[in-house]
Amino acid sequence: MPGVGRVKEASLTADLGSLPDSPLRIDARVANFDGVDQPGLIRKLDVHAEGTRRQHRLRVAGEIAGSNAVKLVIEGGVVDDARELQWSGRLLEGSLASAERFRSFALTQPAAITLGAVAWRVGPLLLAGDAWQLRLQADAGGQRLHADVSGHGSRLGNITGQLEATMLDAWTLNRRAAWQGALRGEIPDLGWVGELLGETWRSGGRFNGELKLGGTPEQPLASGQFRGEALALTLPEQGMRLTNGVLDARLDDNLLRVSQLAFDSELQPAPRTLQREAADVLAEKAARPGRLEIAGQMRVDRASDGATLDLRLDRVGVYQLPGQWMLVSGDGSISLIKDALRVRGRLAVDAAFWQMAPMGAPRLSDDVVVKTADGAAAPSAFRPRLDLDVESDLGRNFHFRGLGLEARLAGSVRLRAEGRDLPRASGRIRTQGGRYDAFGQQLEIERGILTFQGLLDNPAIDALAVRRGLPVEAGVQISGTVQRPIVRLVSDPDVPDVEKLSWLVLGHGPEQGGAGAAGLLLSAAGSLFGNDSGGLMRQIKQGFGIDEFSVRQGEIGGSGGRQMGSRVVGGSFNTASGTGDQIVSVGRRLSRNVLLSYDQALGRAGSVVKLTVNLNRQVSLVARAGTDNALDMLYTITFGGPAAREKRDDSPR
Repeated sequence: MPGVGRVKEASLTADLGSLPDSPLRIDARVANFDGVDQPGLIRKLDVHAEGTRRQHRLRVAGEIAGSNAVKLVIEGGVVDDARELQWSGRLLEGSLASAERFRSFALTQPAAITLGAVAWRVGPLLLAGDAWQLRLQADAGGQRLHADVSGHGSRLGNITGQLEATMLDAWTLNRRAAWQGALRGEIPDLGWVGELLGETWRSGGRFNGELKLGGTPEQPLASGQFRGEALALTLPEQGMRLTNGVLDARLDDNLLRVSQLAFDSELQPAPRTLQREAADVLAEKAARPGRLEIAGQMRVDRASDGATLDLRLDRVGVYQLPGQWMLVSGDGSISLIKDALRVRGRLAVDAAFWQMAPMGAPRLSDDVVVKTADGAAAPSAFRPRLDLDVESDLGRNFHFRGLGLEARLAGSVRLRAEGRDLPRASGRIRTQGGRYDAFGQQLEIERGILTFQGLLDNPAIDALAVRRGLPVEAGVQISGTVQRPIVRLVSDPDVPDVEKLSWLVLGHGPEQGGAGAAGLLLSAAGSLFGNDSGGLMRQIKQGFGIDEFSVRQGEIGGSGGRQMGSRVVGGSFNTASGTGDQIVSVGRRLSRNVLLSYDQALGRAGSVVKLTVNLNRQVSLVARAGTDNALDMLYTITFGGPAAREKRDDSPR
């Protein structure tokens, strides 16, 4: 159907007669109808009619615009003794069931319907939704169309409307003749607006306005005035609260002018860290509520050449949580020109404290495809054409804590984008003092710079953190990019890497440590360098004369002394938390089947020397001395692996 849409899997069966009592039966099914701009506009549509020409019943069921289920039951028949062909009956049932409760409604009582070639009439239709009721009525005939609507409810308030238009006939609107209409509304509670914005939004306030319609259907003209009081918008997940809002807007000949849309930004007490570090600034910036002001204009007719909104922010609390607190000021503009979104702005952070969670939020890998219930791939998010140029300045009071880092950040980043390309960033963010916690030690940050010159998620990194106050001041230097960092050990004076790591983690040289110290250094090397730590790991093993290293969860001695624990090789190690159940094991092979090892518990007293002799692949002897003294014989059974191959039968057949 060019210009309309596409039908998939449709069928129609009809049995119609010309006499009043002739049987009438219609069965029509449409599996899917895709509109030109809206895929899945109609799904699973089922139309069934049964009876006679004089008296029959029609049932309609299906889904429209997603998961909105529609159901209609109509009863009536063709009036054959009329001078013109006419159908008369009643709408017995009508409902729309949506996943969003506020969209659902149902017919409360049967409504009369008369359809003819020279006139028609529908209603009154009495509809009821979630705490609202609506009355609709319309009729046409004698080259005239008249429609009335009225409604009331706790969410809807009170609305009334009328429409008068000229018709060429009962079913054709005279598009060049004048028409007129009016719609008046008074809504005492705008709490339902938040549901339209998103699940996490909350809203409130009062609204009243009047819309008048003039001109012709071909060239309509709209005018009106709209006011809002005590408007409020809240986003609890960010702690943002906009209150005491006012709206003053006017519509003149299809040009909507928003003279004022303003909110107070209620501010919560700043976190203690920020109060301690920037008390003077907070006394000035957070002493009174912030302010958000919006003004602009747009045309509402089909000849619209775009819309523009100007924004001014004065200490707006975009985040007001104990761990994420931020005040932002600046100005900007948002314009919609044809199908492109133009954004301009300069923003500055007045004061901020940002604490990251210990672990980042989980996310799906790029190769994961999410499918809907019917097996189709979920549509990707629409990315409009952008003309973006926004500059953000972190100011002098941006305090960051997270991932072991605690520092004050400064600098600026500029975001630009054209078309549907991803935004690209340019600029630099640097640390001002601060420290970095690693391996239970506090390293002073000598230098920390993120340089943006491309995609936002992969800036270049240049950082140096040093442990001060020791004969050898060792540290870590990081370069490369965030996605591919290059880690290098440094020290003053310069010493070999094994010694650098020992001074960094243990606070002394490797000659003063034992096997337990070697385990710490091996774990630290794996944490610092990941898969690229092989060279340094070999140096540490050769320097201490060990062949094997592992870190596992468990206990030395007690009831669990002889049980195997979960083992993590090359995992990260953190002496600041969770060491009570960790055991570091280092060992040296005396022969191919004999291993002498030493287990040291971290965070509590306990150690064991073990001699393990593997008699064969299944049987081994383990002798322990220390916190746990024992002699064990272990028999290993392997199961759950791939099925054994069937032996070939090479005998002659």
